[in-house]
Amino acid sequence: MQPVNDILMQIENEIADYKSIKLSKKETGRPVIGWLPTDVPEELIHGAGALPVGIVNTGKNGDLGSSFIPDYICSMVKGALDVALSGKLNFLDGLIIPHVCDSLSQLSGVWNNHAPLPYIRGMLFPVQYTSKSANKFFKNELEDLKLSLKESFDLQTTNDNLMASIELYNSNRQLLREILLLRLSNHGILGNKNYYRVIMSSMLMPKERNNELLADLITAMKNEVETNAPAYQNKKTMFVSGMYYADSGLFDLLDELGIIVVGDDLSVGERYFAVDADLAPGNDPLNALVSRQMQNIPYAGYEQGTDRGSFLTGLMRERQAQGIIFLHLKFCEQENFDYPLLKKAMDELKIPNLRLEISYPLSLGMVRNRLEAMLEIMEGI
Repeated sequence: MQPVNDILMQIENEIADYKSIKLSKKETGRPVIGWLPTDVPEELIHGAGALPVGIVNTGKNGDLGSSFIPDYICSMVKGALDVALSGKLNFLDGLIIPHVCDSLSQLSGVWNNHAPLPYIRGMLFPVQYTSKSANKFFKNELEDLKLSLKESFDLQTTNDNLMASIELYNSNRQLLREILLLRLSNHGILGNKNYYRVIMSSMLMPKERNNELLADLITAMKNEVETNAPAYQNKKTMFVSGMYYADSGLFDLLDELGIIVVGDDLSVGERYFAVDADLAPGNDPLNALVSRQMQNIPYAGYEQGTDRGSFLTGLMRERQAQGIIFLHLKFCEQENFDYPLLKKAMDELKIPNLRLEISYPLSLGMVRNRLEAMLEIMEGI
């Protein structure tokens, strides 16, 4: 049996420079369709016979993206374009950009001008999930995406293929949830940095291969728990909230400070795997994808009919989180609008909370000071 660290190293090796997805393209000849966070239905891409891959920036950006995008646009958008301009995404055959904010809505044109691909498509989402037309609107968008893949790549999506892809992706989500449960019941095993790198790996390699590695990792984690469970004393449990964060440096710092993240609502965290697509007998696969979207963890970009403050405080209570860290991208309008209400919800329950307005590259020295101050305050409560 491979130890946990060996499997983690194998995962890192296979996601480095998109190695695993490039190898799969070479072996199968299938086109690679990139997607930007969040909520692009990968199952539809996979079911059509293409290889979906997340363009998940690591936070180590240069200045290429800033040359074409104004300073007041968030660093996630600039960072994604930066990776493309560096030539690291030349293996892509297409790209889907979700129009979940104004910045992403305008990115398609900039990308097409400066890092052109044979296929670049924006994808629309209903903003008000409580609207009677929301489900129909999103299903129509899925139908349009399916048709555009057929027209651009001659890829035919059958119901059987789509259902098989949904089953594959549900299996991946279930494996990630099992890893989360192992962390929650075994003192934060894996650590924060490795845990979030594992989640990210599922966005960066073919799901078939990722499922194999996650299954091996779970077996190794269970063995490690039985033989050498890590210490839990003197550690603080924390919840992390935000739309997007993919710089492992912060999670490394949380590990160093003795903070265990017990939950999040990040698009590159639990929101990626919290909800399965329902393949109940007789359920149309497109309807299953629509339902998954509508039932997912509340997100600042949509009006989902759920109070985010109540949702977060309830989940924190369930996970026994002692405090919350808000990771908000600088210039993110959605999070800026939501934050006052979220802070009010935390303050009313006297939950320690800290807002970090982040941009890449992250100044870890400043973040360390603020986290240490928060921990000192929590010690006095």
